[in-house]
Amino acid sequence: MRIIFVLIWAFVWAYICGAAMEKKRRESSAWYVLGFLFGGLAYIVTLFIKPREPEFDEIEIQRMVAADKVRALKSDISTGRVWVCPQCNKMNDRYMTTCSCGTPKPLRASAQTATANPSVGTWTCNNCGMKNSDHIFICNCGMK
Repeated sequence: MRIIFVLIWAFVWAYICGAAMEKKRRESSAWYVLGFLFGGLAYIVTLFIKPREPEFDEIEIQRMVAADKVRALKSDISTGRVWVCPQCNKMNDRYMTTCSCGTPKPLRASAQTATANPSVGTWTCNNCGMKNSDHIFICNCGMK
């Protein structure tokens, strides 16, 4: 009975130490073992270890994702996978012959068509080149 109590106590300390290190964004597998073997002593050591700072903040990750989307979109337009409606600037798949606004697909759709005739009520982001509606004050890349 005593051995069962000791094992339960060891597993509790293992969990406490491992969870503390996961909160600090550190490798926790070794701390589960140390918590199992040394209990409260290992937990005291975890109190003095500083948390690891993330390499990139969330805004920077969102900016990188938005820039990748813009690059992919420009690539899709230049290779002909999508076409831009000259009337409403909506993206359409290559198999669509008519836009939802009723405009037929131009014979040669290009990226210059979309940038030459921006629709009313849009602005272009200076950071990533994405077109945004006037009611949007912050672009997907995070710039105002």
